Amino acid sequence: MMDRLTREQSAQARRELLVGAALHCFAEKGFHQTSMRDLAERAGISLGNVYNHFASKTDLIREIARLEADGLNAIYAELNKLDDPADALDRFIVLYTQMCSERGHALLSAEIISEGLRTPEICEDFLRNREVLIGRLSKIIGAMERASPSGHVLAETECAEFVLDLLEGLAMRLAFEGGRPSPNNLAALKSAVHKIIEPESRSSFSRTARR
Repeated sequence: MMDRLTREQSAQARRELLVGAALHCFAEKGFHQTSMRDLAERAGISLGNVYNHFASKTDLIREIARLEADGLNAIYAELNKLDDPADALDRFIVLYTQMCSERGHALLSAEIISEGLRTPEICEDFLRNREVLIGRLSKIIGAMERASPSGHVLAETECAEFVLDLLEGLAMRLAFEGGRPSPNNLAALKSAVHKIIEPESRSSFSRTARR
């Protein structure tokens, strides 16, 4: 039993090494320019061992997408602790912007988008993650609208998509500039997002500004 556990733990450790190597190489060199041999050298294991765990770079991309989903699930867990949907929205703005502005995340996102335009299947798992993300954010927006009707004409899903575009755009710019979201950045984001969702409401703006 212990021998089997040790073998399983060793295999998991090698998988994690390979995923780390892939994250580094894909971000720094690009998906297309990275070979399986590059990944083996970066991870410090044999090329044959790489293929024991991942049959292709596409399989590694799928594993990275799964890890992204885990990171998003951690954010959802944080939001589930909050009863007020406006508080959940503000917390989401902070957590998601911070995640997207991390240099490694921004580099990999740019590479996935670029490669996905040429090879659409590369993006499939990431697009599924995004669909779930939009769905979760749409529910928060819907709860806010039911609690305090604002009269906005956009559907919840459209609002969610606009919000994500705004957060990701700022996060990518900050990553490009080598920075991280400042309190002023986050306050401005909260104000802008509330204006999208609650165009006729003033109370949420003042609440956000005080935070």
